[in-house]
Amino acid sequence: MPSFVCFNDGKEGFPSCRQLPTEPATIIVAADFDGDGAIDLFVPHRDGGRGLILLNDGKGNFPQVTSFGLPRSWVCAAAAGDLNGEGRPDLVVGDERQGTFVYFNFGRRKFAEPMPLAGKDRVPYAVAIADLNRDGQPDVVVGYVEKSGSVFF
Repeated sequence: MPSFVCFNDGKEGFPSCRQLPTEPATIIVAADFDGDGAIDLFVPHRDGGRGLILLNDGKGNFPQVTSFGLPRSWVCAAAAGDLNGEGRPDLVVGDERQGTFVYFNFGRRKFAEPMPLAGKDRVPYAVAIADLNRDGQPDVVVGYVEKSGSVFF
């Protein structure tokens, strides 16, 4: 099934929608990944393909599509947040078959290679980023299928 972006008319309605050039996804993460002030979209692949980052032109169009992540992925959970304090949203991605990874955002539309956060033996189901211990640093929360969740401070 396709994914869509729908535009709010400011009157509690979403009368206009556009189909996104994506493959099956269970989650879409919105953040300004390239630092231009427009909200971009990370659409991970759910069924063994490669995820995409759709770059917003500032008018709600996504003319630039960049492949992202592992060549084959089964992503069911993801979140964006500035994990290293560099002012750019990094991505935490939970892949059902390969584990949970952090992708640090280098800027200029470049991300680091995936850094493992949790291995294949823990199947991720949900990911969140928040400052849970009030130390001013974001923490990563990962919920797993049939295992206790983890918090990474």
